[in-house]
Amino acid sequence: MLIIEQVADTRLGQLQAGDKLLRYNDFELPDEQALNHAIWRSQVDKEATATLYLARHDQQLEVKIPTGRLELNFKQPLQDDFAVNAEAEPASTPNESTAIDAAAPLKAERSSSSHVPPAEEHYKTARTVCAFISFFGWIPVVLGLIVIVISFSNSAGLMGILLASSPIVVGLLMVMFAQVAIAILDIADNSRETRKMTALLLQGKEQ
Repeated sequence: MLIIEQVADTRLGQLQAGDKLLRYNDFELPDEQALNHAIWRSQVDKEATATLYLARHDQQLEVKIPTGRLELNFKQPLQDDFAVNAEAEPASTPNESTAIDAAAPLKAERSSSSHVPPAEEHYKTARTVCAFISFFGWIPVVLGLIVIVISFSNSAGLMGILLASSPIVVGLLMVMFAQVAIAILDIADNSRETRKMTALLLQGKEQ
């Protein structure tokens, strides 16, 4: 659990030493890495403010704070917590000043693929149209194959192939067009997310 030891950020006058941070928007805060990730997600979503849920003197409070870098110092875990996590990670230096940076979650994203947020899908109408095109494209393909099978059973295999070749080719072209269009839409969505992450990286370096 994150317990504030000192508030070094003048924008966070509502916070006090001893406050226990519970959630940042919809993200639970078991450690500083989770807080970094929550801050980063709020910036990706271009949110101006965030809701910080905390416990103070057995009361739960909701505090509106600006998104982005937070200058907070946290108390170090108790000795029992160090014993449990000693093999997982080395203990940090006591009284070390911790600056919460929105660029820090990028390292966590690389270390665990389960934390990588999926790209937000846009162009819903275009994706729906492509799905219909792909569905109807398979219909002439299936019908053409049925015609070929029937033709061979009636000793008219060559004629069946000639009759079925055109609808099969048209159907396959429809399916291919739909799949290529969806791939282009996926590339566009991924490029959008890449631009957002690049902007956050540049912003973190400037700070």
